[in-house]
Amino acid sequence: MEIAKIDINYKIGNFKIEKNLDFQNENLKKIYEELRSKLSGFKIVGVKHFSFQEIYFIERNNHSLKIQLFYNKYFEPTKLKILQATDNQIANLFLSHFKSPINQEITKAYVDGSYKSSGKIGAGLVIVKTGGIEKYYKFITKYAKHRNVTGEIVATLLALEYAKNETINNLEIFYDYTGIEMWSVGRWKPKTELTKKYKNLYDKYSKIINVTFTKVKAHTGERFNDLADKLAKKAIEDEKTHVKYDIEI
Repeated sequence: MEIAKIDINYKIGNFKIEKNLDFQNENLKKIYEELRSKLSGFKIVGVKHFSFQEIYFIERNNHSLKIQLFYNKYFEPTKLKILQATDNQIANLFLSHFKSPINQEITKAYVDGSYKSSGKIGAGLVIVKTGGIEKYYKFITKYAKHRNVTGEIVATLLALEYAKNETINNLEIFYDYTGIEMWSVGRWKPKTELTKKYKNLYDKYSKIINVTFTKVKAHTGERFNDLADKLAKKAIEDEKTHVKYDIEI
């Protein structure tokens, strides 16, 4: 199934799911079957029919999507739009099925944070992609009470800002502090000003970037994770920032 245009300006939240798969038109049933065959790991549980468009209700694990599929008079799909999603990650997984092979390259980002008792914080970021390695770091004094967690969060936001400005479709973030993923995907509830800002910004980035997370053990000899740690410490030692795309928190 080839679709010329995909709209990803969707809302996050719960919605009513229509569980009905009744097809009076064989052409519409064919569109449904093509979509179903493309969505490995997803289940289409309902559909609503409108003129030149179908509304599908899709589930994966405990999350749901509501999508709108437009078609022309020849019953050829022309545009796909996500209307609502219960979670950003399910939306990104869904969209990954419609990325062309040229856009499937995954850029890797290794993030780490460091803290000194004087209230100085460093964020380290290593970008690994075709063409080489890029190294960045940022010096921070704000949110010192959160110690190295502040550095971890800032490094992750720097990675996301980098991906946005470089028009990167797929970003894999390697981290050693569990909260980086848990706050992002909603498994931990953000309770502080910093974590609330982080969650809010992540939700905005994840609408345009397909983000995945991989946890690594700290200080275990993982080359790029160790490098990110050294960069975070360098930011503190030099009290300097070296980034391509900066952020404000």
